[in-house]
Amino acid sequence: MTSSSAEIARLLHDGFDALTGGRLDAAEAACRAVLTRDPRCVQGHFLVGLLARERAGMRAASSQ
Repeated sequence: MTSSSAEIARLLHDGFDALTGGRLDAAEAACRAVLTRDPRCVQGHFLVGLLARERAGMRAASSQ
């Protein structure tokens, strides 16, 4: 594993950890960092989708 791929793996881990912990801004920052380094990173795009879904659910819950 190269240092770049190790860094991306760490950022993805941090991003998923932040998302599951409800720290959405930190998860978003991790997504941005991953996709800046590798715009074609499938896991990074998956994390973006999960984050968007979580934020949409929070908006829907707060509007009720």
